[in-house]
Amino acid sequence: MEQEVYEKLSAAEQCREKMTKVGTQIQELYYRLLPSGIDYSKDRVQSSPSDQMADYGARLDELSRTYEELCNEYQPAMERVRKYIDDNLEDHRMRLVLDLKYVSGLKWKDVAIKSSYAQSTVYKIHSQAIGILEEKCREK
Repeated sequence: MEQEVYEKLSAAEQCREKMTKVGTQIQELYYRLLPSGIDYSKDRVQSSPSDQMADYGARLDELSRTYEELCNEYQPAMERVRKYIDDNLEDHRMRLVLDLKYVSGLKWKDVAIKSSYAQSTVYKIHSQAIGILEEKCREK
């Protein structure tokens, strides 16, 4: 049951992590495509069969498509997580803590700051909320 609850709650976070990873890969490829990555030791710069620029370009296109797909998945994933939280928890404190953690993707310390609760209180509220969600999972 606990695994099922965390899978539902972490859907947006997993999508966000994939977006970050692909975004980093895109950025690294852009850096490789910058003029400093070109060998100017020849009279003129041209593409050759051994030139990696074409490979970089193809990989960049592929990563850009993947990133766009992830962006299209992210908003619905956030909405599903938020709906799951709102539909299953009545306590506004629990909804706030879970929303900040799983929808906004904040670290625990930042959840405590945003919610104006002590970090230990945030952990306690989170634990209670997970318990309720697990109980509702068992009931279904």
